[in-house]
Formats: sequence, structure tokens, C-alpha cells
Amino acid sequence: MDLKQKYTEEIKFEISDWFFEDLMLLSEEAKDEVIYDIEKVIDSLPNTGDYSVPVFGVVYCEELFYILEYRKKDEELPIIFSIEFISSDEYLDAINENNTIKYYGKQK
Repeated sequence: MDLKQKYTEEIKFEISDWFFEDLMLLSEEAKDEVIYDIEKVIDSLPNTGDYSVPVFGVVYCEELFYILEYRKKDEELPIIFSIEFISSDEYLDAINENNTIKYYGKQK
């Protein structure tokens, strides 16, 4: 008897081992929030060519601020390289520079 496929979702981005390892340090709720935020904005993030660039985010459930390093090239899946936790002051600077997940989420 064949099993029917129940769930199919398009893969929107790749992650590096570094990102995965650091993400595993978070609670389940925080992990879900980070992944949800990435999925929500990945199409709106600017192309970076051959370079990785930062984008800033916040995990509201734990009041954590972070930087994601990503690369997004035409014709390739975007890749998330790393996540680093930062101070609220650094996040506020990113708000002023329009370089946050929240900002790109509004661009859709």
C-alpha cells in the first residue's frame, strides 16, 4: 500500500551548519519565531550577489536581538549562514538604517 503525500511546501532557502548549530541553542518557541520571520521576508530581501550581508531581527518571545548573515543570488536559493545575538542598541541602529526583518516584511 502506498502512502499519500500529506504536506508539500516549496523550499525557500538553505541554511548552513553554523546557523543550524546556533539555532539549536534556542527554545522551540524562539526557533519557530526565527524560522517564521525568515520565511516571511526571504523573497523581499535584496539580492547580494556573491557577498553575504547582515539583516537584523528580534525574537519577541525571549527579547533576543540578532543578526542573520545571508546571501541571495539570482537563480539560486538564498542561504542563511549564521545567526549572532546582539544588544538592543545594535538592533536600534539597524532600525534607523532600514535593515531589519520587520522593515523588509513591510516591503511585500
